[in-house]
Amino acid sequence: MRALSLHQLKLLALAAVAYSAAACSASVGSDTGESSEDVGVTRGLVRIERSTTLEPDGARAYALARFANVSSANPDRVLELLQLTDALPDVGQCYEADAESQPALSGLGRVELLEAGDVTIAAADRATLLAPRAFPTVKDLVSGVVYSTRDQAADPLPAAASYRVTSSGSALLPPLDITADAPLSPSGVRMDGLSLVEAGAVDLNRSVQVAWEPGDDLDPEYRDLIVFELTDGVSTLLCGFDDLAGHGTVPQSVLQNSTLALQDGRSSDASVALHRVRSVGFTSDGLDEGEIRFDFEVRTRLRVIRASNE
Repeated sequence: MRALSLHQLKLLALAAVAYSAAACSASVGSDTGESSEDVGVTRGLVRIERSTTLEPDGARAYALARFANVSSANPDRVLELLQLTDALPDVGQCYEADAESQPALSGLGRVELLEAGDVTIAAADRATLLAPRAFPTVKDLVSGVVYSTRDQAADPLPAAASYRVTSSGSALLPPLDITADAPLSPSGVRMDGLSLVEAGAVDLNRSVQVAWEPGDDLDPEYRDLIVFELTDGVSTLLCGFDDLAGHGTVPQSVLQNSTLALQDGRSSDASVALHRVRSVGFTSDGLDEGEIRFDFEVRTRLRVIRASNE
């Protein structure tokens, strides 16, 4: 069994520490009868991410599969805290995520990341065997494995392809065999009428107009989400748009009230990305809920311009 990469281990360890701290505070509440009854669910998530940058490093891709049995009154928030799933903004909505914040959770229970045997992702006549990786164990709160690609090679995980995900199964989970079609990567991305190469900066003092080429709308089963992301590595602003609209506006009020706008300095480095996200639900023996989530993005670095304090 391979270990997680150093970067992934740091992220997961921080999440696990936060989870442990929150669980301890929750256990105090349980002594006073404040905790709600835990509900055990088993959820499968296969996440396939592909990033195309305008810098020389080009395209990268990554896949993660996890099968979690969560005994908690709030399983969604627990999995988000452990970075085993990501919350998405609704169409027309924006929200901000702070990498340094630790949400106060209550009613926490136990998370068991189940073994699933050999997990394989196949697309475009290429099959990729995912590597099982030990998840940082926190007392008796979190244990088990997740499955991920061994590198970030882009070719085995293409856009606009049919994917098949299989597992050989284990004593804890029956075999899995599911298929889903991946969306196109974002293209024709423009910000305030300029391509991302030309934009160079985003001004937080006014609204931002974003445009893109709509994806494939031939299959009504898929209603892809476009997510605008602006991040400085600490704070991240996310806004959701309907893919078929082909354009959207990030309001001035949202930008001016964001943590990004409140930081010191007239300008600083940041990155902007446009994601096309497709979530496909599935059912399988041994799982209460399942989802394949494709998240394909175009990203570049730029400058954030803030209001002058002078």
